Amino acid sequence: MLLQVELPLALPVVMAGLRVATVSTVALTTVGSIVASGGLGNLLAHGVQNTFKAEIFAASLLCVVLALALDLVLLLVQRLLTPWARAGT
Repeated sequence: MLLQVELPLALPVVMAGLRVATVSTVALTTVGSIVASGGLGNLLAHGVQNTFKAEIFAASLLCVVLALALDLVLLLVQRLLTPWARAGT
């Protein structure tokens, strides 16, 4: 009953949670420069220190593009795993 009923019904909610966690994690990569771990945060910190707006924009854009790309990949995985969710449309 767990494998045939409960897990398939819970899968959309689990995937939605995974998508939210993934996008949040990508957004937190910009905070990496605070703890000296590198990442997109270095571009933002350097741009803020030098008031270089193009660098700030590039780092922000990269963060958004990465978050959207990962979200779309997880959405496609969710749609592949739950064919019954769109069967009525």
